[in-house]
Amino acid sequence: MCTVTVLPEAVLAAARLGSSDRLRLRVACNRDELLTRAAARPPAMFGVGNAWAVMPIDPDSGGTWIGANDAGLVCVLLNASGAVPVPAAALSRGTIIPPLLGCRDLDAVLTEAKRLSIERYRPFRLLVIYRRELMECWPANERLELRREPLREAIMRSSSALGDAVAAGPRSELFRTMFGHASNPVAAQDLFHVHQWRGREAISVRMHRADAKTVSHTVVEVGDRSVRVTYRQASAAERVAVTMAA
Repeated sequence: MCTVTVLPEAVLAAARLGSSDRLRLRVACNRDELLTRAAARPPAMFGVGNAWAVMPIDPDSGGTWIGANDAGLVCVLLNASGAVPVPAAALSRGTIIPPLLGCRDLDAVLTEAKRLSIERYRPFRLLVIYRRELMECWPANERLELRREPLREAIMRSSSALGDAVAAGPRSELFRTMFGHASNPVAAQDLFHVHQWRGREAISVRMHRADAKTVSHTVVEVGDRSVRVTYRQASAAERVAVTMAA
């Protein structure tokens, strides 16, 4: 479904979001989807709980796969592979993120996430990034498992309908190569997300198969004073950017 990269403050160093706004966090996401799925609506601002949030909208679910709020909290959702039966009265995974964007720190997100009816979702992996910390959540035995860790270096996560392990290895190796000695991590991140191997398009970061492809690219940039979400459909040249005060 996605390839996600995260550049924390320690990696971004002196990068800037604006003339007076230091860039503290940069999250990029390629969304891979079936060609039969409806195109998403570009990002817009919504009031959610005690926060303002920006997210693109999947019209099939009314939800999203990535979003950020004015506290600088970022959520990204990846499908997880695995041969599991479809739950009865299954809920769309796209509905997971929107209520979480009403939270203003990781503890509040965790409290809200524990209210999810885990048994009603297909497998997923949720990434929540806030300031210098990453929290990953996933369902296991009808419970929400999680891991929290400090963000000290660039990270990459990916999923694939072919099997997460099939694509994760090559993408991880490419990620290490491109970021190993990158003098400009932002440029390296942008190049990584448009990379495609000739003859191995099905497992590429910019993925393409007969029935599916990378349909959009989203970048979330969190600064001291603002949060900006930039979105581009793969078939469009124009980008849509929404900025809100932090």
